[in-house]
Amino acid sequence: MTDREIIDLFAARSERAIEETSLKYGKYLYTISFNILRDARDAEECVNDTLSRLWDAIPKSEPEALRPFLGRIARNVALNRYERETAAKRGGGETATPIDELSECVSGEETDEIARMMIRDLLREFVASLPGEKKIIFLARYWYAYPISEIAKKTGKNENTVKTILSRTRTELGKLLKREGLY
Repeated sequence: MTDREIIDLFAARSERAIEETSLKYGKYLYTISFNILRDARDAEECVNDTLSRLWDAIPKSEPEALRPFLGRIARNVALNRYERETAAKRGGGETATPIDELSECVSGEETDEIARMMIRDLLREFVASLPGEKKIIFLARYWYAYPISEIAKKTGKNENTVKTILSRTRTELGKLLKREGLY
């Protein structure tokens, strides 16, 4: 079933929309959730929560592309769950590492809505400008929260090379944000 057909099912409030989305994107949503939470049951619950949020979201706003729209919802659901579950024990999990790594160049404490929007737009442009494999490594780590060992395996690089690429990319991003007066 095409994404357009799935979106039309949501717009028509057909419960079949959930089934079709789950069939087409269930593994994708599970992977995003599992990479953040590292727990199969929690990841499955996040998939269900993502589908529920999608049910609520689509009549109000129709996504241009379903896959990234779903990915963003799944990522936010999983990160919210992770934050809730680790609030008392900060810093001990693998997932905190990617977030902590990015804090070198993006504080996350910016309260000005305009500045947050500018950072978001600049980050999109920055990622879009990255060459192929560098972009893949950056997104695998900071969007999908893959462990460095798994990124190394998938790209055929050793872990130290992946760490170096990530470090240099964060440095580039930090310089860009400083140049733009956003960090």
